[in-house]
Amino acid sequence: MEKILRWAVLALTLIGVLIATPSAASADDGDGYYACNSGELCFIEYANNTTYYKHFYNGANHWTQENCTLCHSAYTFHPDSHRLMDNANSFRNRDTQCNVYVWDVDGQGNWYPYMGATPGNATYQSTSNRNNGHTRCQSGSSPRTL
Repeated sequence: MEKILRWAVLALTLIGVLIATPSAASADDGDGYYACNSGELCFIEYANNTTYYKHFYNGANHWTQENCTLCHSAYTFHPDSHRLMDNANSFRNRDTQCNVYVWDVDGQGNWYPYMGATPGNATYQSTSNRNNGHTRCQSGSSPRTL
């Protein structure tokens, strides 16, 4: 009987961990609301149209899995599930403390900062669909391994 009880406790603990653990690609979704709110880093898919969006609180590699520390599937826009990498028309930095840098990758696979945005930016800035990742508070460190 004691053995059955131990197995039951172990099974329930494992189920609880699995249910409480979000998938890595959805782990950073900003505050989860439609609006680009204070503290969020916001990408939109189409110019002047915030219907299709992806928000973050932290830096992220939008796709590449090379030497990643938290491997994940591709980030996508809500609600259409189009891939975020190289499909974001615009970006807005609503972070309250840090500059955010949007990064791209050249033809040789080298990461470089494509654009930067100061904290509390009130308007969307064009990324020209050149976004392989972004960093928060880290100007010289690429998001390649995020």
